[in-house]
This record gives sequence, structure tokens and C-alpha cells, in this order.
Amino acid sequence: MKSHPLPLILLTAGFTLATVSATRAALVIHYTFNGNATIADGNTIVNVAGGTNGTFDLGTDAGNTAAIVPSGVTGGFGGNALRITPANDGLGNSAAPNIATGYLVTNGIGSSGLISNAKVYTAMAWVNFGSATGDNFIFGGSNPPSGSDQMLHHGSRGGNLHSAHWGDDIGPDQGFNVSSQAGSWHHVAYTNDGAAGNQSIYWDGNLVVGPGATGFNGNLAASAELFIGTSFGSGSFSGLLDEVRVYDTLLTQQEIVAAMTVIPEPGSAVLAGLIGVGGLMLRRRRAAH
Repeated sequence: MKSHPLPLILLTAGFTLATVSATRAALVIHYTFNGNATIADGNTIVNVAGGTNGTFDLGTDAGNTAAIVPSGVTGGFGGNALRITPANDGLGNSAAPNIATGYLVTNGIGSSGLISNAKVYTAMAWVNFGSATGDNFIFGGSNPPSGSDQMLHHGSRGGNLHSAHWGDDIGPDQGFNVSSQAGSWHHVAYTNDGAAGNQSIYWDGNLVVGPGATGFNGNLAASAELFIGTSFGSGSFSGLLDEVRVYDTLLTQQEIVAAMTVIPEPGSAVLAGLIGVGGLMLRRRRAAH
């Protein structure tokens, strides 16, 4: 496993209770997978942020597999993770294993969706990529009513981190390659600053791509459901996911680091943020067996 230095921001005094409280207040989706001992079609994925629960779909392609993997295997925070393996690379929409979140991906300023090319948001997860081939999208969208394939694409493309609202892609040309790190846990966060359309990607708490000066892009389909693990057209994710979160605000680097190191059980958030941060991160990066 290739190790990475902890973000310098962890060493500052700014990692405080106020920061933790602020990040938790804006949290809309949070999947820990700890409420699932096994996984099958139609299973509820509990949203511990308190909003709409997700629904797991194994997908229609024969040979897709999925499993709940305990922390003893994943090296996680003491809970479960979700392993999804599509039968073929490049599956899209309902053909691939996914979580339908019940929230929308929409287009434009003033739209009602949780994620839009013109809204501020932060989407993050602990990931263990099982493939560096083609598209492996963590965050995407369902087939929109219009039939357009202009959809959210956040994950990796050809082994490079990738962020896009269809037409404003950042990532591959900046060259942050993760293909050599498959099989190890890492944290990835995608941010968008709203109408300016500047996207950024954080890897293990470090800013590695962006802010992308792409400007506002209005090419997303009008409305679709936010999916975890695939996107309409193609992009099926292969590997392990845990601690999937979406915020309706633009988190700072300091807030991203705080969120990635906090265990969500009652009474433990502050303790997790202040004690053993380095150990938690290193445990997350263990290779899955």
C-alpha cells in the first residue's frame, strides 16, 4: 500500500468542536452501512443524517455481486462497508449495482435538487477502488425523464480522479492518478462552489485537483435521481464504499478533514475528532483482503 502524509491542516489548532458542529449541521445524506448485515435487492440503506433512506438495487446485469463486509476485513472504523462488483465494466443506470438515494440531481440556478451544477455542495466517501479500467463513478444519476444522458459523473475515469456535470469535466487532464492505489482505503471529496461552477477534488484531505475554473455549465439533464455506485450511460463503480456523505454546503478543507475523521455514534464525534486522528486514517488505508 502506498502511504500518504496526513494533511498539514490536521496539525493546526483549527480542528475544533465548532468545526465539527458546522459540518454535521449541513449533512443531508450519510450512509454507514452498519444497519445492514447482508445486502440484497430492495434493502433499505439507513440515512443516519435523518433524511430519506436509500434503497439498494443489485442491478439487472447477470453476474453482478454485492456484499456487506465487516470492519475486520476492511480495516474501517468498527462498522461495515459495502462491496459492489459489476459483472462487466461500464454498466450504467439500473444495469449496475447502485443505491437510489431518493434525492435529485438537477440543472441550473434555483433548482430543487440536492446536487446541481449551479448549487454549492460537498460529496464524499471512503473508497477502496477495485478497478482502474474505464469509469468508476461513486456519485451519478438515474435515467432522467427526458432520456438525456447528460448526467453527474464523480469518481474515477481511466484511473484518474474525475468530477463532472456533463461538459465541465475536471480531473483527467490534471493527472491525479489513483490506479496504482487500488486495493487500499482512501478518502475522496468532491466540491462545487455554485453558480461560478468551480469544482475541486480532495484526496485523503489534500486538495489535488482544482478549483477548476470551468465556469457555470448548464448541460446537466433537467432532473434525475442521485445514485451511488453508477450513473446513467455508464460508469459502474467496482470496489468498496463506506461513510458516504453529501452536504448541501461547500465545506472547507478543514471541514472535510473533520468530517472524514469523525465517527457518527452519539457522544463520540468530538472524541474522534480530537483523539487518534492519525490512527483512524491509517486504519482506513489498509488493503482489503
